[in-house]
Amino acid sequence: MSQLGLEMVAFNKDGLVDQFLRLEFSRISAGKTKVLQFDLAGKACDGISRLHINDVRNCVPESIQDVYCPDLLVLSNKTPIQFGD
Repeated sequence: MSQLGLEMVAFNKDGLVDQFLRLEFSRISAGKTKVLQFDLAGKACDGISRLHINDVRNCVPESIQDVYCPDLLVLSNKTPIQFGD
């Protein structure tokens, strides 16, 4: 496994779905902070109320079975945008 993938949904200030996103990350080490920047199709941060993770792909090697990738996430956020579920 070399890439982690997130399927996300961005909601506007009215709480309505604004766009669907597929984000691909290079390897992320456990316990490390990684800061990345993504362009959300020209949307300003103040126009987004929430980011929801629909699915997580490729979180463990294919040889490992019975792992539900979203359970492995530890999420945090330092902005007013709700992040996670």
